Amino acid sequence: MPAPSVTYTLTNGTTADASQVMQNFNDLINGMSDGTKDLSINALTLAGALTANGHVNIGNASADDLIVNASLASNLVPKTTNTYNLGSADVGVAGVYFGTADTDTARIVSAALAADRTYTLPDAGAAADFVMTAGATAITGLKTFQGGLSSAEYVGTVPEVGGSSPWQLTVAHKRVQVVNDGGDVNLPTTSVKAGESWTIENRSSSDLDINGSDGSLIVTIRTGYAVVVALQDTPTANSHWRLTTAEDTGSFTGTLTGCTTSPTGTSYWSRSGKGVTIFIPEIVGTSNATSATITGLPASLFPARIQYVASYTFDNGTATWEKWTVNTAGTITLFKSLSSTGFTASGTKGIKEATVSFMVG
Repeated sequence: MPAPSVTYTLTNGTTADASQVMQNFNDLINGMSDGTKDLSINALTLAGALTANGHVNIGNASADDLIVNASLASNLVPKTTNTYNLGSADVGVAGVYFGTADTDTARIVSAALAADRTYTLPDAGAAADFVMTAGATAITGLKTFQGGLSSAEYVGTVPEVGGSSPWQLTVAHKRVQVVNDGGDVNLPTTSVKAGESWTIENRSSSDLDINGSDGSLIVTIRTGYAVVVALQDTPTANSHWRLTTAEDTGSFTGTLTGCTTSPTGTSYWSRSGKGVTIFIPEIVGTSNATSATITGLPASLFPARIQYVASYTFDNGTATWEKWTVNTAGTITLFKSLSSTGFTASGTKGIKEATVSFMVG
């Protein structure tokens, strides 16, 4: 890079008048300040503020380092929109922070670069977009999803926790659990907040008991699912949970008592929440007692208090519309003329096919 030129050449042992010396000084000043000359300095330290007018180029190779110890006190605005990047496909920043206080700060972090991705940040005054990341994330406000949500990080398979029944869930486990083996699932306690819910689906051929963390029974399901919601922080007992949904179906063998034999029939049931509907086929036999019951109801369908239903009942071969009861032990008691011991101890006794409904809670 050429150095500034001077008008007069001054050598040792010669004399020069002041005008020549002054001309050379002016040549130097003009050469460094007229905007057409470059100045190359190996190292430069400035004790005060630096103002650089015009274009500024820093470094001439990617190996050059730019170290900034000062704090940014202005906006960082690109010259051309949607043209320049922060980082590259191979080199990225460790994290980006936003906000004015700890409670308003969001950090986007990527420990290792993978495929390209686009983050849409909230736009103040408009509908805020957000990014969900792995791990616990609190999302407030109403969000509308126009597409589907992948459940890969939401659905787990018991025994996700390992070991054998009873399986103890924790808040670290997924909120939907699919059980392929019958047994017991105990709900979590530590760090559970009121309002949190778990969905447990039974895909096994055996009954599945869903319990509080202390082992107290909340509900038994056979082939469906149940949704339970915590009523308080750190719930333990079954009373600390609310069963909001239970969808289940199944069958059982109903046995008629009070006969010379033990006639049976396959009954089918369905459960939705706390409501149960049962279809019982016609079951009859020869009476040898004044009472009659139907047994075999699954324990998961036992009501919390006695239930009253009605249907046709046979006594000595005659069918009449009568009251039935379902007690807390699951026994269906048949009545004749409002009496549980009003049957004739002979002749044909039993029930016509019936569909009855009652509540388990």
